[in-house]
Amino acid sequence: MFTKPSLFKRLMFSVLTLSFALWCIVLFLMIYELKKIPARFEGIHLESTAQQQLLVLKAISNDEAISRYAEENDRLQKNLNRQSIFFVSQYHLQIWRGDKIIYSFNDLPATKPDLAELHNLTSVQVI
Repeated sequence: MFTKPSLFKRLMFSVLTLSFALWCIVLFLMIYELKKIPARFEGIHLESTAQQQLLVLKAISNDEAISRYAEENDRLQKNLNRQSIFFVSQYHLQIWRGDKIIYSFNDLPATKPDLAELHNLTSVQVI
């Protein structure tokens, strides 16, 4: 014969079920937010890296020195990416002077993008 559980047991079960459901929702939201953090920081990191490189490249006038700088910078970036556990920045670097390509990273095609295309790729000012 089946007896109905006491009011105390039913209330306790309801409170525990509600607590577990809220805990699951909070856990899901925390994981969701933690997955978005690397994307936010990666965008900031790429923007600051591009701004820093542009400042350095503006100060260098010799094409050979620019190429050596870019190669060393790419080597350092690859080393940093191997050591990073938080995020890995992906960028492609091409350096043009007029219609002449000085440096190309990751075997990018040597076709000069127009200014409208550059502004879609990054917010770095091209001067």
